[in-house]
Amino acid sequence: MRFWLLFSLSAVLAGCGGGGGSTPAPDPVGGDAPPADDTDNGAVASPPPMDLSSVEPAGYGFTTLRYVDGNLGGTCSGRYSAPARACGSGADTAYATLAAAAAAAQPGVQFVVRGGTYRESLRLRISGRADAYVGFTAEAGETVVLSGVDSLESGEEYGAIWMDHVRYNLVRGFVVRGSVGYLRAVDAHYNVIREGVFEGSTLYPDASKRGGLYFAWSSHNKVLDSTINRGTDSLALIHSDYNVVHGNRFDRAGHDVWNIKCGSFNVIRGNIITNPEQKMGSVFDCEAATTGWHGNGEFAEEVAIVDSTRRNLIDGNVFHESSSYYSSSGGNGIQYAGQQGIIRRNVFYRNNIGLGMTQYPDEAMYNWGNRVYNNVFHDNRCAGIFAQGGAGGGRVEDNRYINNVLWDNHGWLPDGNCDGQGPGQVLFRLSLAEHRFVTNLVASPDGDAVIREEFGDGGTVGDFTDGGNFAGTIQVNPGFAAEADRDYRPGAGSALIDAGQWLTSTRSEGSGRIVAVQDAGWFYDGYGIVGEQGDLVQFEGQSDSYRIVSVDDSARTITLATDASWRAGQGLALAWQGDGPDIGAYE
Repeated sequence: MRFWLLFSLSAVLAGCGGGGGSTPAPDPVGGDAPPADDTDNGAVASPPPMDLSSVEPAGYGFTTLRYVDGNLGGTCSGRYSAPARACGSGADTAYATLAAAAAAAQPGVQFVVRGGTYRESLRLRISGRADAYVGFTAEAGETVVLSGVDSLESGEEYGAIWMDHVRYNLVRGFVVRGSVGYLRAVDAHYNVIREGVFEGSTLYPDASKRGGLYFAWSSHNKVLDSTINRGTDSLALIHSDYNVVHGNRFDRAGHDVWNIKCGSFNVIRGNIITNPEQKMGSVFDCEAATTGWHGNGEFAEEVAIVDSTRRNLIDGNVFHESSSYYSSSGGNGIQYAGQQGIIRRNVFYRNNIGLGMTQYPDEAMYNWGNRVYNNVFHDNRCAGIFAQGGAGGGRVEDNRYINNVLWDNHGWLPDGNCDGQGPGQVLFRLSLAEHRFVTNLVASPDGDAVIREEFGDGGTVGDFTDGGNFAGTIQVNPGFAAEADRDYRPGAGSALIDAGQWLTSTRSEGSGRIVAVQDAGWFYDGYGIVGEQGDLVQFEGQSDSYRIVSVDDSARTITLATDASWRAGQGLALAWQGDGPDIGAYE
């Protein structure tokens, strides 16, 4: 199956432009056709619908239009004709190379790049402002390709787009292929990458940091509505906070499709992700080997940064077709060891492990306080969820799972092989005490045994109910709308409908906007990111919904945008339809 987007770029607004440049006359646009995906021959699940505000700034503040056209022999000042793509009969200014355009950049200037293949890097050196970005945009209806670009710095090669020490830049609609990597951003903030196609790193299928979109010490950036294919680590957020990765399609990587390492308050949302070569997402702290390499070396530390990957949101993604693997340590949809994160409304199918909650030195010793809810785990080869107990040192505790579907995942045998047989809904190592499951659908069509200790025996839910674990578990066929077609919405009469648990409850009666709750960690408040907004929530027994504007985990309060009234002990969840929240990813 192919995972490619065909972009019909928005028309360039009057008074706006985009950027780029080239070497001498561009080659014809082309390149190898994307290879077919030879894995799953069925339909691909759609991301669950989500209540969203705009994920990009309300406006970029462009006031000046310039062009980049590789057909030109040099800069054309005040005489460029866009219809003719020639200098002499027009009144605009155009540059022949990306380098010339970048050197002329100023806040509020948008460069429109004309179609062609440009064999030079786009190195952004000028920062814009929040009210006046620097813009580089492919011309609507034309294809701009950066190809064969291997920039050299300090003995290391990098790919086509560099965003070191810049802010408020927009790069939209570029195709990057056949280069070492795609983008390097170090100390880069408030930049937007939109509607790009990034494919075929020449380092693929290696596990290099340089073969993808690499962000280090960079915050408030956005990667939106793009296709990222055949990178190494295809997208990396290293020591980077408040970034948004939304609405993209990722296909194949030599190592991680995306990762977050010692970064906090990032959002991975609404993406469709596949990787038959390896695993997909990774969330860890930073071991010394990670901090010792930061693109240009300026921030190299060579020290471990641990217990510092907090409050990342992984929401509404589809994870499917990871690599098969003989054990639980490989082929994860998400290999996870973060703190106080939210993993919700995702779909995991045909992976080796759907979600692996793990612990190992040094980067994965702290895995605590996470909230995992309203996900679907189906048809994974080894297990839906792998949960590891504390192995000594670090911290593994207080990971909670509510309203998830774990159905027909295929199992683990005690000889240590993920061969698709045996109890496979939940697999654990050492202990389940650090992981609390409440009101989930956990079932298999093959029998009652659904939980197994790694290298141990399998058992039923009833065998693992000490201390309230697995309370309220439902053990029936979930009744998806069309399971074979990967339509995981509840079908007519589904056991998922209105069967969900409240995420938390109020601690006291009250009214106003500040609500004291038992556990505020289930909710998202937008993290202060431009274009983001908090969750819509609803009180038990009420029909109105309320927008969250802030969450205080330590005080255990949420603040609403408008006044509300509530009673003590009243349930609270994301806004629902019907008589209560559903189980699974689709309400």
